[in-house]
Amino acid sequence: MCNHMPCTFHGHPGMRMVQNNSTGPVPLQLQVPSGHLVQQVVDENGTVRHFLLSPPMPMPVGPHYSPSHASSAPMTQYYPYPAPTYGPPHFQPQPPSHMQPALSPPNIPGILPHPASHCNNESPQELDASPPPSQMYIQKDESYQCSTYKFRRKLESRSRDKLMLPNQSSSLLSKKGKKLYGYDEPYHIGGSSASGSNASEDEEVSWIMSDYLSNLRPPMVTELSPYSVMVSWKPPELPCTSELDPATCATLQQSEIMYEVMLCEKTKETRFKSVYSGMDHHCNITSLKPATEYYICIQASVDDVRGNTAKGITFKTKTVEPEAPQPPRLCARTKNSLTLKWSSNCDSPNSKITYILECDEGYSRNNFSPIYTGPLKQYKVTKLSPATGYRFRLAAMNEKGKSSFSEICCYFTSGNIPSQPSPPILKQAYINRLHLEWERRTFDDDFNLQIEDENMRHGFLTAYSGRDNHFICSGLKGNTEYKFRLMASNEEGSSPWSKTVTFCTLPDKLSCPGKPIPKGRIHASCFRVTWDPPKDCRHSSINKYILEIDRGLGFESVYTGADNEFFLENLLPGTTYKLRVACITAAGHSPYSDVNNITTAAVSPGKCALPKLQGKPEASFVCLDWAHPEHDGGSAVAEYEVDMTSPDNVTLQVYKGPETSCIVNNLLPGRPYLFQVRAYNRVG
Repeated sequence: MCNHMPCTFHGHPGMRMVQNNSTGPVPLQLQVPSGHLVQQVVDENGTVRHFLLSPPMPMPVGPHYSPSHASSAPMTQYYPYPAPTYGPPHFQPQPPSHMQPALSPPNIPGILPHPASHCNNESPQELDASPPPSQMYIQKDESYQCSTYKFRRKLESRSRDKLMLPNQSSSLLSKKGKKLYGYDEPYHIGGSSASGSNASEDEEVSWIMSDYLSNLRPPMVTELSPYSVMVSWKPPELPCTSELDPATCATLQQSEIMYEVMLCEKTKETRFKSVYSGMDHHCNITSLKPATEYYICIQASVDDVRGNTAKGITFKTKTVEPEAPQPPRLCARTKNSLTLKWSSNCDSPNSKITYILECDEGYSRNNFSPIYTGPLKQYKVTKLSPATGYRFRLAAMNEKGKSSFSEICCYFTSGNIPSQPSPPILKQAYINRLHLEWERRTFDDDFNLQIEDENMRHGFLTAYSGRDNHFICSGLKGNTEYKFRLMASNEEGSSPWSKTVTFCTLPDKLSCPGKPIPKGRIHASCFRVTWDPPKDCRHSSINKYILEIDRGLGFESVYTGADNEFFLENLLPGTTYKLRVACITAAGHSPYSDVNNITTAAVSPGKCALPKLQGKPEASFVCLDWAHPEHDGGSAVAEYEVDMTSPDNVTLQVYKGPETSCIVNNLLPGRPYLFQVRAYNRVG
């Protein structure tokens, strides 16, 4: 049994240390003297051993072995080195993976033991091999072909992985590590896994892709209008100095490239915003401002790889005719001048706008004439008359044309202090509010309305102050009187208070008016009646009254109006009539009043019919009877009177009494007599 002396060797720089154990060796961060290398070996028991290697020294070449049982792929031969000198562990860092010499584990095909070696399997064996100079480093053309192949493989793998399920993707990745050095499972090489090599390849792929995406031409602008523009671009171009093979170039050009278009307005505060993101090579940008300069650029990306932003271009939208501006506003005024101001609502902020201000000189005949033309947005109109109204209108003009005029506005120059206004009037009364309005005169600018409740004894308080000529006083009590007065004011001062007026709110519940009573003398065929308003409602708040009469066939309306009296006519003498009245207010229809019976004055009875003979006349008497008169004059007939005229034209009263028949005696035979009947009542 020989001593456990490690045998050192140096292999090809591309060789890697691998192991068959399920758990890979863990590399340690060590520091080594300059010019030395550290080597890590895993023995059969899974123990990691570190060997410090001195620089290679020229030595005689030993016997060269070419095993026939090696794999068809050419295996790297090893160059022997003297035994390493060991140093402290903290001076032995692990070099980069591409610089680590590797040991072939036992029984790896293609690696033969040195004949002079007498060590057992537990110790590393020193092999004698001399690599030819042509195989020390990979040639440049071979490295180039390998990198382009890996690049195409990575690009194709990216496209396939998007369409594969997770288990399929992991299966594809697992196959990449197989068949390494003739083994089916991936080995941990030089203290690191194959993921380090994959990460390096991913970085190379990303760099090449980013370089390709950065080779974008500036976009092109077409179909330019005041509010939109069509932008188009071409795919990235391959660099003129590209050394990539045609297959890799085709793979790059077939990538699914996303384009992002960014736009900003060229102002002091340049802020880009994304206006398009997609795979098309054109986009239509809308909602632009006319006559405005914009800057546009484009950037390409594939997955998470982005290229540099392409060189942008500047364009300017077309100019349009300005829209009609807003009417000018009044900023200040005196007795002889008006200062007007206006703002621009034009969609072309960068176009030169000229404003045209016209005035009708106060005559209100639509005879406008220009008084200012220029770019300013303020103008002082001078040499005006005091207390006079002037009408103005405004238009805007640019190189494309002239806009329509704004709405006409009217402003007055200052004048004298307003005179005393008329008192407010009641427009509508409610239970707990009053709607008042008043007249607006030429020189009245503001109004001050005051209210007083005598029950509160606080005097007049301001109810409204402003420019309107109407106001609703709310929060009032029902069926309560309130006093109001008004004052007008302008820049020159305030007017005296108007006369005080009193208005009343409506009651919560209306009571009935007073019953109708006769007013004046009651005549036989007519009379006048009147009534009182409801006790809890003022007469001024009543809209109308309704008077009804019953002639014996039921009540019927004979009057509707605001007055509280009415003259009834075409009545029958001595007839009793039933009357009642109701009122209507904003609160509704009140109940009817009590019924009052009124009788017209009686008159004398009507004319009686001619008396008739009752039986045959006798020689000395006759029997007479008669009918009642057609009407009794409103009073019952008390008695009848019968007069007789003899042949001598002498008239005598032959009967007086309540009966409607009588016998006249003491007549002369054969003589003609004339009889008349009349009725009496209490009137006559």
